[in-house]
Amino acid sequence: MKKLLLILSGLILISVIFWFFKEIPASVESPKSVDITFTDRDGNILTFPAYQGQIKIIVQPEIISETINALIVKNGGKLIDQIPSSGIYLAEVSAGAEADFISAILKEGAVADAYPNFKIAL
Repeated sequence: MKKLLLILSGLILISVIFWFFKEIPASVESPKSVDITFTDRDGNILTFPAYQGQIKIIVQPEIISETINALIVKNGGKLIDQIPSSGIYLAEVSAGAEADFISAILKEGAVADAYPNFKIAL
């Protein structure tokens, strides 16, 4: 039984990792990938290529998605994807508003981290 639970846990972790780093399917028009500069939770100014207007938000999994959706809307964004059981959310903001949105959402107590949805090639 423990072995089966370990295997299932591994499969769930793999699916979360693939979602976390997924790219938008080719059949859907992808947002433009541009260099986005933002300030992270530790005050570091970072720049890297990411999908314009998309922000990943990390919270504690026990926080309900309605709460996160309300925080996203309050700060000028729109919830576009989520894995609530893992505390991972994807928000859409206006192009060029990424840094301001990240700064604002990081001030919310429920948010552990937020950063642009950077492009990953596997």
